[in-house]
Amino acid sequence: MVDDFINHLKLRKKYKKVFVIGSSFGGSLVLYLKNADRRVSISPVIDWKNLFKGRKGYNYRTFKNFLEKYGYKISDQGWKLLKSGKVFPKLKSIDLKNQLLLVYSSKDPEIDVYNLEQLIKKFSLKAIKFSKKQHLSLRKLRKSTIKKY
Repeated sequence: MVDDFINHLKLRKKYKKVFVIGSSFGGSLVLYLKNADRRVSISPVIDWKNLFKGRKGYNYRTFKNFLEKYGYKISDQGWKLLKSGKVFPKLKSIDLKNQLLLVYSSKDPEIDVYNLEQLIKKFSLKAIKFSKKQHLSLRKLRKSTIKKY
């Protein structure tokens, strides 16, 4: 669907280049796009099945309630699919690796950093790693951080 929208922008609106930035859930989506000219994925969740494994007090129900509080809508069937780990297929390849930048924190409490770093190594992806103990997001991104890179 997002790739279709990018095609629409390029063909109908005559945009020559489309840049896509996504964080967390959106960061995951960015990994699968094929038509964007440049992509930035910030703290992508790549392991949906084990998202809350071993985290006391965290589960899909509390997460769903949190997201719904902030306007996200997802059906119970959607959550079952999320928990199955089959929402996005396992990445076998990443198109245009030179046009994808991953930004993450090595101490992010919300994502599986080990699996993300394995993905970076496997595909020789460009990455910027911070060491703050927080989940990076677009809301927290500052101009001063962007200017460094």
